[in-house]
Parts: sequence; C-alpha cells; structure tokens
Amino acid sequence: MTEAAEKSSEYGSVRFSDLLSVYSGCVLLGYEKVNMKRFCEKLVKNGIRDFVFDPLTRCLIPDWTLTEATVFPEIKEWIVSRQRDTTGPEKEAALKEISDISENILVVDAIMKI
Repeated sequence: MTEAAEKSSEYGSVRFSDLLSVYSGCVLLGYEKVNMKRFCEKLVKNGIRDFVFDPLTRCLIPDWTLTEATVFPEIKEWIVSRQRDTTGPEKEAALKEISDISENILVVDAIMKI
C-alpha cells in the first residue's frame, strides 16, 4: 500500500483523496514508527504535504510538524476545533478521534469502489 503510494507520488499520479486512505490505513494498522516516518518523508520530498495528513502522521510519530496548507478544509477545521483549548488527556482523546474520522473515510471509500 505504501509502496504504491510512494511510486504514484514520484510520477505525480496520486490523488490526495487516495492518500488520505493510505495515511488512515497506516494509522489503523499501527504501521511501525520508523516506516511511517520514512514513508512520509518520501512523500514530502515529492511535494506531497497536507495539514490533514500531518495529525494522522502524529498518531504514530508524535514529533511530526504540522503544515498549514490543505486540500481538505472541512477536515482541517474539525481537527483545529478539537485541538483548541485542550490539554493532556483531552488533547489525546481529540487526536484519537482523528483516526475515527479516518476509519469512516476508509469505509466510505471502500463502499464507493464497489
């Protein structure tokens, strides 16, 4: 899954909506931290960076930095609203909810392809 996304990003044929499924899958499957970091760094090197991908990446790599640009303004707005004014366990719960959104996107994406 990640190899296909990496190759597609090299040739510029990958869609951001497809990558959201890949990032979500990595989080849901508990992709190893070192592999997730390598995967994300390769995509960033190919010019693929999004605010929505970054919090998903943070689920596995806590020190990953956020970017401001996004092609998913509604999801970004939701993430920002959940992270504002929260600390400790509340912030961790908000970050966990991101994977719930991602899971729903994966399920919808799978249904749409049937």
